[in-house]
Order: sequence, then C-alpha cells, then structure tokens
Amino acid sequence: MHVRSWSGAIRTLGACVSTACLALPLAGAALAGPTATVLSDPKARTVYSEPVTFSARVTGATPSGTVTFRDGDTPLATRTVSRLRSQDSLATGDGHTCAVTVAGGVQCWGLNSLGQLGDGTTDDRRAAGAVTGLASGVVAVAAGDGHACALTATGAVKCWGDNSWGQLGDGSMTYRTAPVPVAGLSSGVVAISAGAIHTCALTATGGVKCWGYNGAGTLGDGTWATRTTPAQVVGLTSGIAAIAAGGAHTCALTADDGVLCWGHNNAGQVGDGTRVTRYTPTQVVGLSTGVTAISTGEAHACALSKAGIMKCWGHNSAGQLGRGAGSGSSGEETPAPVVGLSAVPVEIAAFRYNSCAIAASGAAQCWGINGSGQLGNGTTNANFAVPVPQTVIAAGLIQIEGGYESTCALTAAAGLLCWGNNDYGQFGDGTIDESLTPVPVTGFGSGTVMIASGASFTTSTLDAGNYPISARYSGDGGNAPSTSATVVHVVSKAKTKTSVNAKPRKPRVGDLVRFPIQVKAVPSATAKPVGTAIVKDGRKKLGTVTVKKGRAGLRTRGLKAGKRKITVLYKGDKNWVGSRASRKLVVRK
Repeated sequence: MHVRSWSGAIRTLGACVSTACLALPLAGAALAGPTATVLSDPKARTVYSEPVTFSARVTGATPSGTVTFRDGDTPLATRTVSRLRSQDSLATGDGHTCAVTVAGGVQCWGLNSLGQLGDGTTDDRRAAGAVTGLASGVVAVAAGDGHACALTATGAVKCWGDNSWGQLGDGSMTYRTAPVPVAGLSSGVVAISAGAIHTCALTATGGVKCWGYNGAGTLGDGTWATRTTPAQVVGLTSGIAAIAAGGAHTCALTADDGVLCWGHNNAGQVGDGTRVTRYTPTQVVGLSTGVTAISTGEAHACALSKAGIMKCWGHNSAGQLGRGAGSGSSGEETPAPVVGLSAVPVEIAAFRYNSCAIAASGAAQCWGINGSGQLGNGTTNANFAVPVPQTVIAAGLIQIEGGYESTCALTAAAGLLCWGNNDYGQFGDGTIDESLTPVPVTGFGSGTVMIASGASFTTSTLDAGNYPISARYSGDGGNAPSTSATVVHVVSKAKTKTSVNAKPRKPRVGDLVRFPIQVKAVPSATAKPVGTAIVKDGRKKLGTVTVKKGRAGLRTRGLKAGKRKITVLYKGDKNWVGSRASRKLVVRK
C-alpha cells in the first residue's frame, strides 16, 4: 500500500455532520458529477504561531477549480486544486482487484473464495461486478490478501471478505460476502490501508487505529493480541499524515514528514537498524524529517524524500529494494537509496516482492520479482535488483498496484490496465489469459475511474482558541461543488521562557544599571512574544516595561547597597503564557 503525506448553485441534502459531504445538483441545473471533499488536520492541536497545514482532498473526475478553507463562516484562504500524486481508486489483493468508479461506486473482480468481491457470493468473476450497497458515495478503496475495504464520503469504513483474523473490524471472525461497517468508525476517517490480514484507518485529526492480525505487533497497540475491532496505535492519537499497512508490519508518515514503523521485523522492515519485533511505533533510521510519501510491501518498505530520493529497506529476496546485484537478499535493516532510476520519482509503490517509481511524465520503473511479467518490461526474466523501464506503458500512469503475480495501473485518462498473471481473472477482461502487455479492464476505459485533486493551506497566524475548520470545493464544468465536514482545530497559548541580565554586573550605589530582558517562545511556537513585564527589586516594583519582539529593558539608578534579587514577571497575553526570571545582584557602596 502506498500513500502520501496529502458554494454556489448547489445545495446539499441534509446537514453535513461527517468527514465529507457529497454535493448534488439542483433540478434543472447543468449535470455535473458528484464530488466529495475531505478535510485533514493531522496535528489537530497546535500552540500559537506553530505552523499548521490543512489539506483538502476532492474526489471526482479529476476536479479543477478552487477550495476555500473556512473558520466557521469566515474564509481563511482560497487555493487552486490540482490532481494529487497519490490516488486511492485502485486496489489489488491476492487474486482480486477493486476500483472506485467516477460516480463513487466500487466494483471488484477476480478470486472470490472468501467473499472478497463483496457481491454477496463466493463465485469468482472474470469481469468487474458491483459491490453490494456501494453504488455511490465511496472515496477510497483498499485490498488485503483476501479482504477489501472502502472509505465513504461520510468518513465511514466498510469491509468484506476474509475475516480469519478480525481484519474486517466488525467484532467477529466470520468472513463476509458483502460490506459490513467497521465498529466505531462510522465517521471521521480520511484514509484507509489494508495489509495482508490487518487493516488500518487514519482519522481527520491525525490518529491511527488498526485491527486484525497482531501476532507480530502489527497493530502497534503494544500487544500481540488479535483485534476484531479497531485498536488505538500507541502514541498516535494525532500527528499522522499518512499510513501504509504491509504484510505484518505497518508504517506511518508524520505531519512533520518523518517515518515511523512497527510490527514484524524479521527482515529489517521496521527500518530501525535491528531485527527485533516492535509492538509500538519506532523511528525509522535517517527518516525523521523530509519525507513526502511512504509505501509498504510484503516485508519491505520505501519512502520518497522531498528531494526526490527514493529509499527502501527490509526483505530483498527478489531485489525489491533496488540496491543492485550483490545486495543482501535476507534483508536490509536501514533505508538506502534505490540505484539506477533514470528520472526523479514523484510517486512510489511497494507491493509483494516488487517496488515501482513513477516520474512526473507518468513513466514508471519497477524492480523485484518478474516470473509472470509483472514488472511490465515485456519479459518474464526472473528478478531485477535495479529499476527497469516499463515498456508496456511509456507514460501516463498515476497509480500502480501489484497483487498475486500481476500488476494493474490507473492512467491519467482515468482508465485501468492490467498485466502479468491472470489465473483468477484479476485482469477483469473476461478471461484467465496471462499477458505481458497491458490489458484494458472491461468497462473501465477512459474517464471511468475516480481521480482525486487537492490543495493545502498552511498558516501560523491563528490566535489561541478553538477553530471549526471546513473546506469548500467550488466545482467546475464536470464536477459539482461539495463541502467537507467541520474539524475543530485547537490552538493553545504558547509557553515562554524569560531571562534577565544586569549591566554592569557589579554596580555601585548610584550607577546606572540596565536590565536587558528577553522573552523567548518555547518550541513549537515561531513568533516572538509581546506584552508587558513587571520588574521588581525584592518586593519593590521598579517599573513596567513593554515587550516587543521578545525583548524589553529597564534602567535605574535607585538600587540600594547590598544583595538584591531582581525579578521579572512577564504577564503574557491572549496568545502567550506568562513566565518569570530572577537574578541576584550585589550593589557595592
């Protein structure tokens, strides 16, 4: 699973009380496709002057136009949306494939022995079929080995298929042939990720919950107990921008652009320099900042930096780390750059025993196992430990996913293509014939798949208080307007640290003594404190001074001989917490 750190003539039916609202055209208005706007606030709580980023994701037919971020009814900023580099409209499992249509419906095809197609049966399908009850209102899909999940426009999560380890999250271990609600996640979710036999969800306020298999600390809740309902990942109640669930490990991208991983670590896939199983989130070596995207495979993981450098770590039996011939096959415990990329990646993907990088042109390079031609280079040559160009599709890819010895891709034209192994009909072309060249998925030509756009707004000027933030998408000719649900962001007063000096340090009675005062903001505040401070000599008030840009000062000739204790009391204001400082001073006769 790969992920990235992420009005007008329309009225909505009913009140918007969840993560996102779908917009429907008024009768007689020009027909525009439905959209959903989802607002993310990973930090949830900041201090005054700490930068905060609000992100809006708009799903539809590659929406254009603008998003206005609002504090209640007050506009804060308007930003132009553009197609997101990370898409969640295509998902591949261990023999099945699912996609979100441009209308927000979910269709699946391929292996169905455990109900993973969600059509109410256990019959395999060689062509796409509708998932029961999900004809519209879906904004993302994810697939594990034998299950699948959908995220709705209202922030709810529904899952179906294999439930041997509770990976459907409905409180049971009974497989389901049709979608069931995940317990406790009826709203407030903005992203989902399915591992082999576990599932995770990211909330609008940056929290992470996981459920399913937990024998190797996969869920990050500090235990090894299987969970049939969502469990809180230790320490991740906020501050997370993206999640990626792997075979039996999980990774998260923080709002500060760092990477945390946890779970099974037999091949170094946690990336902490060891092979010790981690039951709670652990910092990946060398990736505490500067990362824009993460992706996980069966037992490896990859990250993309802001500089366009892709690094991978973990299992390397098929060369999936891209480190070249001679690299360790048993695994690498820390991230290292992929070698041989011919273009700077803008998106990455890790799946099973393969990894891929997509350039700005939509050209892809992949590496790893290739026994069924899943790398897309037109061969079935065994393994490639360095990136090879995808000759089957030279450009135009925006999402690539790999399943059981097969690969599928979403194109910029909103169509689907698959190649490699097709034993279970996972191509969706009506056959079980393998192919080394792209095969169009029947019914999923150009313009049929949902593609998301987005925009972000960063500010550090919000005063202390509670802010009901929402995002409203303007709409365009083919996409209706929509408004997100409200997310309350809390800005607390920033703490300060006051200090005072004396010049000269050993004054005599009658000397002019200057007291330079400095009031510093405690991280993560970035502004310089303002307000007033009281200066005292013992209990005697020497004066009140104005603090500007964190500095103030007082001069006096009135100090008496002896040991003096000078105290500065910074009073703070609506945005700053007060603080105090003292300095002992001996005044000579």
